[in-house]
Amino acid sequence: PWARGGKPANYRTFSAYADMPFLKGKLFGQDKIGVGIVAATDRAGDGNLTTTRIGASAAYHKSLGHGNRFALSFGFSGLYTQKNVDYDALYFDN
Repeated sequence: PWARGGKPANYRTFSAYADMPFLKGKLFGQDKIGVGIVAATDRAGDGNLTTTRIGASAAYHKSLGHGNRFALSFGFSGLYTQKNVDYDALYFDN
């Protein structure tokens, strides 16, 4: 369990996300591009185990069919992750 000196330690998560269409109506028909970003960090336990993530994504949505009722989408994303721990704050038996 996550404990600090016998007391439960906080598990904290902070995050921000954004996703939006881009160039909607300026491409072929109703085609559009979607772009997104993400940033998140977690901190937990006696050793302050910290995980930080930063990423971006993009997708192309191709309108199909009569009245653009359907879409074919493809995209990609990338994510950078970093982990840290404070070993001096951990407790071990002798």
